[in-house]
Amino acid sequence: MNFYILFTEQGFLYKIADSNEEKNILSNNLAAFYKIETTEDVFNGIKLQTLDVKYLNNNVVTSILNPKILNKNNFDNILNSYKSSISACLNNYPSYIFYEKWNSYLNILNNIDTSNIVFPLNMSLTSYILNEGHSVPSLLQLP
Repeated sequence: MNFYILFTEQGFLYKIADSNEEKNILSNNLAAFYKIETTEDVFNGIKLQTLDVKYLNNNVVTSILNPKILNKNNFDNILNSYKSSISACLNNYPSYIFYEKWNSYLNILNNIDTSNIVFPLNMSLTSYILNEGHSVPSLLQLP
């Protein structure tokens, strides 16, 4: 499996892709200026929001991010933002090749019962869902 990071011309993170096909779809936008193959560890660090990346002087520069501590209100806001972004994508791209992956993820998000979560939570929403045993794409993989 190949993993890619797509950067803007200024070297800022734009998208990530976990296949050549996904990379090609996401890089159709002119904002995806640099398309760099990366390791699974770096890809997962970006996806789980434990790594920050930039593209400087033809090198990928990573830095470790401190985990965010989420209270219930923060968690709900992030959860609703994720659901909104994914719903918009599904509505705008009903024939998207990865539609089912995103529809499945949206169903997982819709079934989260925050009354069963102990707050504050010392991880990202993405890490929480992964810890619950679900496959987790990143919003950075949305078209």
